[in-house]
Amino acid sequence: MVSFYGFNNVLGFSSGSLRLFGSFLRSRWGGFQPLRAVTSFPVGSSQQVASNASAARFPTRSSQRPKVRTFAFVKLKSQIPNFITLLNLFCGCAAIVNILDYQFIAAFWFLFAAGWFDFADGLVARLLKVSSEHGKELDSLADMVSFGAVPGVIYYTLLFIDQSAAPAAAPISWSWYAAPGLIVVLFSALRLAKFNLDTRQSENFMGVATPTSTVFATGLMLIYALDPFGWAVWTTSPLVLYPAIIAFSYLLVSEHPMFSFKIKGAKWAGNETRIIFAVLAIVFLAVLRTAAFPFIVGVYLIINLVAPPTAQANTSNE
Repeated sequence: MVSFYGFNNVLGFSSGSLRLFGSFLRSRWGGFQPLRAVTSFPVGSSQQVASNASAARFPTRSSQRPKVRTFAFVKLKSQIPNFITLLNLFCGCAAIVNILDYQFIAAFWFLFAAGWFDFADGLVARLLKVSSEHGKELDSLADMVSFGAVPGVIYYTLLFIDQSAAPAAAPISWSWYAAPGLIVVLFSALRLAKFNLDTRQSENFMGVATPTSTVFATGLMLIYALDPFGWAVWTTSPLVLYPAIIAFSYLLVSEHPMFSFKIKGAKWAGNETRIIFAVLAIVFLAVLRTAAFPFIVGVYLIINLVAPPTAQANTSNE
């Protein structure tokens, strides 16, 4: 009987060559196994040396696959909050475009979505137990657009409408008369940069948070767009807008404590101020409807000025 090894020699092929060819097939199509079963060599023989060399040169696909697949899942999970933060950024950019196009209602809904995404990214990060300095910085960059640039664009647009010969019709262009509205953008940037380094803010804020500033400006925009009580003329008046710009620019970087909206469990103790404010906000919404937002922010400021909370160490997300 002629052995397989002898048959190879008769055909003129060395076993090392067949082994090399088999390894090549396994590297390409994964699992050409018959040659492995019938081809064996004595330990230390030249055929075994050639076989080992070919195996090193042509590794199989199975050896190239990662042994641990959970790493990719963990990395993907850590990016979910960042993706939500980017949705916040997208909505802020969309709001700016709509404001400059006088599409104030569409801008409101984009800002509404941006606010929810800003809340959701921190919530999802806590639920998934993932956090990073990268996510913290990305959140501030998104907030700079949605809650820093947007109120400045609103003030600028309302002032531009006031000095325009064709209100809400002329294309937005540069105007020194409207330029003071952009001051809020500068102080919002200072606010966010300071917040990232401040260790005193946890349950409460030091100064007005940028979303609060945006709610006030957005409320003026809604009053102008819908005018439920005939107050639209005041929302474009410099007698209202210039003082509002100065006040919020100061409050954004002030050291005055402001309570946040984090509820400490379902109890009255420790939540008194938040519950009172929530009740007043509901009353204003019921009475004034879409015109309520500037007045709700006004009540928030008055409560904080009359009964300021105690500042604590920073672990919060503005």
